[in-house]
Amino acid sequence: MKTFLILASAFFFGLILISSAPAADCNGPWQRGPTCKKLGLDTHQGTCRPGDVYETLCDDSPQGFRTCQGPRRCNGGGGRANDCRLWDFANNQPCPPGYVNVDCKGYCEPASP
Repeated sequence: MKTFLILASAFFFGLILISSAPAADCNGPWQRGPTCKKLGLDTHQGTCRPGDVYETLCDDSPQGFRTCQGPRRCNGGGGRANDCRLWDFANNQPCPPGYVNVDCKGYCEPASP
């Protein structure tokens, strides 16, 4: 009976550890470097960046991070949400208000009046 209780306890403890671990969206090796948030990505949902046809998924872990393409299409409505002129590629973040990225590369510049 004592052995059964020990095995049952170990089994339930293992279930708790597995259920509390974050779900991974992407397969493949972990890369060292910044976190998903520093890359402008969200570990809880796909992120559409300018020019992306499909969302980008990102997993964070003590081993690093990994990214992959998700199933959801970006900007299905064809609006300006993913306009590359509104994205600062050098800093991987949206352009501040009043700034645009004229060539869709590098930095944002003040918008011409």
